[in-house]
Amino acid sequence: MMGARFEWTPDLDLLEVSRGAAMRINGPDAVVGMPSAGTWYTGGARYVWNAVNDLIGVNRNKLDIRAYLQPIDAVIIDGNWWNATPDNAPVSSWYLQGILHLKGFVLPTTDPTRPNFELFVGPSQVEQVTGYFIDKQKVTNFNQAEEGEAIVAVLSCPRWYSLSQLSTPFYKMSFTYNSEPQKMAPQIVVLGVFGQADLPKRVAAEWNCEVRDSIRGILRDVPREELKRAGSSSYTSPITFYQTRDQALRAAGRDVPISASRW
Repeated sequence: MMGARFEWTPDLDLLEVSRGAAMRINGPDAVVGMPSAGTWYTGGARYVWNAVNDLIGVNRNKLDIRAYLQPIDAVIIDGNWWNATPDNAPVSSWYLQGILHLKGFVLPTTDPTRPNFELFVGPSQVEQVTGYFIDKQKVTNFNQAEEGEAIVAVLSCPRWYSLSQLSTPFYKMSFTYNSEPQKMAPQIVVLGVFGQADLPKRVAAEWNCEVRDSIRGILRDVPREELKRAGSSSYTSPITFYQTRDQALRAAGRDVPISASRW
């Protein structure tokens, strides 16, 4: 019988903590585009835009992606590569090309939760990139600051490299972003480094990668319960779902730009 034995489940609150962190990044009433269904809750949106079909249309019709995404708060990059192939909704590629810019991140740090990462990107550079590293017990907040000793770096690499070669980063993760995962597929590598500002450049030089972002900032622990409460409090403002950008903007009370409207 199942009841004859049981185990405590770790990270049971990861969904609420991740959602609370995303809400701190994007705001409590955010319109967030999600090319993958897996982030509908943890993406922190009040207005969830199922963005894949719209973004495929923007891509194939060669519209101005910056103008199209300007009215929303963020688009999510996650581990969903099949929607991000070059002919579909290549959000990761747009970010690596400099069309979109990093706004924030939510990065679980322990297996098996590590694949539940989220990078938030948008058409405009923000003054301060904000992120969260979520451990089993604690959460560490990263805030961009010139005087910070921590570095969060994003590298674009031509193929897979074993991150076990890197012993000093406090965080390291890589994922295939535009094709089926395999060793020869292009990878995005995310590193968290403390006190070694030159490490991302050295790794990039050794692995023939390019540094897309290397952001200096300050790390501080934040109460896990605080983010959990923030994520759970969203139940008082129900999440709503929309199939198009324009529907989500109207529901949020925002203007729909005519020049960047649906083709």
